Amino acid sequence: MNKNSIDFNSEKTFKEDYYITQQSSDTNLILVVFAVLITFSGVFTYVNILERWNAKMAEINTERDKQNKKYEDYEHNLMVLKSELDFQIGLIYSDRGTTLIKDNFNDGLMMCFCSMEKYSIIGIDEPFNIKKEEALKLLNVELKFLNKLIDDNDIFEINIDYKIYKDRIDRITKVLDYEGLTMFNRIVSKIRIKEVKK
Repeated sequence: MNKNSIDFNSEKTFKEDYYITQQSSDTNLILVVFAVLITFSGVFTYVNILERWNAKMAEINTERDKQNKKYEDYEHNLMVLKSELDFQIGLIYSDRGTTLIKDNFNDGLMMCFCSMEKYSIIGIDEPFNIKKEEALKLLNVELKFLNKLIDDNDIFEINIDYKIYKDRIDRITKVLDYEGLTMFNRIVSKIRIKEVKK
């Protein structure tokens, strides 16, 4: 065997081993760097998406709060208008009732009941009413007016659905003080409900 050939094979084997080792190290380095880059990219993407998500949610929440405020303002204005409308309707019912009571006491009495109900609705809806005190004063004026007209032995037959009548009574009694309840109970004790035919 030739001495040169052994050296050549040995050198060749060494170079191949070195090359394979180097290639393995380079591949490991590339894989580690690639994994680190992918991890950083994923973390950066996640953070970026999270920041955009939080910014969008803050924008949506701000817009929602603005819309809620607008809705509350509209609702408040609508309830104030309803309160004003109830007050005006109460005045109209009262005027018609006092006029009608001279010719047809039962119909006039029911019209006065309608006005008292409208005044009491204003008294119940505290946050929205604008004329609560005025409505409650007019309710008491209406009660005093009817009490003067009713004698102790009077009985009035009214043609009305009992549930509607009871609901009106309930609404009116919610806002009356002791004196008002006394007058109101005196009026109610004189009323008999006719059965409504369906």
